[in-house]
Amino acid sequence: MIPAVRARVVVLVAALVAACATDPGAAPTTSGPPANAPPPTATAEVSARPTPVPGEPAATLQAPGLGPIAGTVGSWAIDGAGSDAPWLPASMLSTIELAPNSLVSIAFADAAGIGVFSVRVAAAGDVRGQSPRGIRARDTAQPPLAAIDLPPLPSGDWVLAAQLIRADDRGEATFYWSIHVP
Repeated sequence: MIPAVRARVVVLVAALVAACATDPGAAPTTSGPPANAPPPTATAEVSARPTPVPGEPAATLQAPGLGPIAGTVGSWAIDGAGSDAPWLPASMLSTIELAPNSLVSIAFADAAGIGVFSVRVAAAGDVRGQSPRGIRARDTAQPPLAAIDLPPLPSGDWVLAAQLIRADDRGEATFYWSIHVP
């Protein structure tokens, strides 16, 4: 920045700060809140789950005896919008209990066809998803699938990650579920 312009910007910012910091009709105060005032309290709750973004994709997991279970979206890019996220650890997800040998399926919540996909699973203790193993994938465009059927998971605590690419070429998203199989 040119030195003369920088000096003007500094003077302008200083004048604005001074104008906002003073109120000519108010008397200066040097004390805090009254001694009998209650302590401040928080009024907003913080959620571990992010607030859904308009246009954010959704997917569900179906299992015998359970209704559709929404996945937690990680990275996604749909219709020019999107968000990036690392592997989501089990501690950020609600855990689903599946009976041993349960077959599950995954689908987009809006019933969009699934083109290319990759489904991986990692031990729940693998908080960064550094050692996932693939359990089902399709890497070429074929006729769209309404849902992906998965083999039963072995006993244990798992994070299931499904990267789904829409068959209509509108985009892709990765969804996560924490699963316990006794």
